Amino acid sequence: MHYVARILTPILLLALGACGTRAAPVTAEVPGAITYQLTFESGLRTVEVRADFGTTAPARIRIQDESVVTQAVAQPSGTHLTWADGRATLPPRTIALTYSIDLGRARRRDAQIDTDGILVDPSLLLARPADGPARHLRARVDVPDGHHVAVPWAQTRDGYRIPRSTFQMRGWMAVGTFTPIVCRAGETEIVCAPMGPLRASPEDLARCLRAAAAVALPLAAEHAPRRVLVVLRPTRRSTNAIAFGETLYGGGATLSLLVGANAPGSAFAGEWVTVHEMSHLALPRVRRADAWFSEGLATYYQNVLRSRAEMLKEHEAWAEFVAGAARGRLGAERNRTSLADESAQMGARHAFMRVYWSGAAIALLWDVELRRDHGRTLDDALRHAAAEFPPGGEPVAAARVMARMDAWVGEPLFTRIAEEWLAESAFPDVAPTLAWLGVGDSLNGSAPGAEVRRAISSAIAR
Repeated sequence: MHYVARILTPILLLALGACGTRAAPVTAEVPGAITYQLTFESGLRTVEVRADFGTTAPARIRIQDESVVTQAVAQPSGTHLTWADGRATLPPRTIALTYSIDLGRARRRDAQIDTDGILVDPSLLLARPADGPARHLRARVDVPDGHHVAVPWAQTRDGYRIPRSTFQMRGWMAVGTFTPIVCRAGETEIVCAPMGPLRASPEDLARCLRAAAAVALPLAAEHAPRRVLVVLRPTRRSTNAIAFGETLYGGGATLSLLVGANAPGSAFAGEWVTVHEMSHLALPRVRRADAWFSEGLATYYQNVLRSRAEMLKEHEAWAEFVAGAARGRLGAERNRTSLADESAQMGARHAFMRVYWSGAAIALLWDVELRRDHGRTLDDALRHAAAEFPPGGEPVAAARVMARMDAWVGEPLFTRIAEEWLAESAFPDVAPTLAWLGVGDSLNGSAPGAEVRRAISSAIAR
C-alpha cells in the first residue's frame, strides 16, 4: 500500500488512499497486541484478513458476525476454527489467524454499497480476544488498483492505530474509486470520502467542512478530535446541499452526510447541517434518553456559530432561532407529555422538533444567565466539562455533565433551569429572555440585554 498526495490548492489535498499493492504480512511486537492485514479483493465483496498475534495469542477469539466469516484457519497448525455464538478457541501455539469476510452476507447496518464504493463498519472485519479488552491493535489496508480507503483511525508509519471504540460503537470505513479530500481546521485533519459523483467541486466541499470545523471544534478546546472522517453519500432526491447528517464515534470521529448530488458548490457556503453535526464532535456524549441535551446544544450552536463565523448576519441567526422555537412549541402542544419523557422516546414518537428546540431553548437560558449574572459563557462551561467528559467518550447521564458545570459556576444553575423544563409539557418560556435581548421582528439595539445578544453571536470567546 502506498499513499499519493496531490496538491490542488495551498490548503486542499486530494488523494489519501491505497492502491492495489500486496504488502508483506505485518507482525505484532507488543505482548497481547494484534496486527491486521486487511485486503479488499476486486469488486469489494470479499475482504481477506490476517490477524498476527506475535508471541501471545488469546485463548479464544470472537467476531462480530460469524455468518460473514469463511475459511477461518489458525496458523501455523492449519486448524479450521469452529464458531459458536461468534466465538472460537485457538489451538496452542497459534501465531496468526487468516479468514475471509463475505460482505455480500453482511447486514445493512454493517456494510452498505454506494455508487463509488462500499462503507463497512470496521468491527465487522476484526477478530479480537473473546475474554478481556483488545489492546495495541494496528492495521494495514490494501485495496484494488484505482481504489482508496478512508478511515477515522490515526495513521502510523506503516498503517493505522485501531482504538477500542471501534468495537464499542458504530463507525465506518470507506473504500472505493472516490478521491478523498483532505483538509485541516486548526489541529484537526478532515478526511472526506465522496461516495458518488457530486456537482459541487472538491474545493467547495473542503471549504464547507473546514469552515464548520473551525467554528465548532473550539468548543472542546484541546479535547477536540485530531482526525475526522466525513462520508458524503449523494442523493438525487434532495435539492438541499445536505439533507441529513449523522455523527458516529466508533473508531474515531465520523460524520455521515446525505448530500444533494446536483447541489451547486455555492449551496454549501454557510450550510447548517455540517455545523450542527460538527458541534456534536465538540460536546460531551450523553445517553440517548438525554437527547434534549446533546441535540439541543447542537441546535442552539448551529445558528450561533454560523453568526460568529459570518455565515449568517446577526438578525438572520436570531430569526432562525425564533422560527425553530415556534416549531418546537408546536410540537410541545401536540404531545402533552414532559420533555424528559419525550426526549427518552424521541425516536419512537418522532418528536424531533420538540426535543431539539426545547433543548436549544434551555441552552439559551443557560447562556444568557451565565453572561448576565456571572460574566461567563456557555462556551466556557462546555470546555470545562470536556475535561471530564471528552467528546467521543462513553455516553453519560446529562445530569453528571450538568453537575460538573454547576460546580464550575458555583451554583446549580444548569440543573435548576433544566429540571424546571424537563418536568413540563410546555415549551420552555424564552419570551422574556428574547425580549430582554432585544430579539423580536427586528433586533432592538437599545434593549437591556443587547450587548449580551451581540456577544453571543460575535466571535468565540477564547
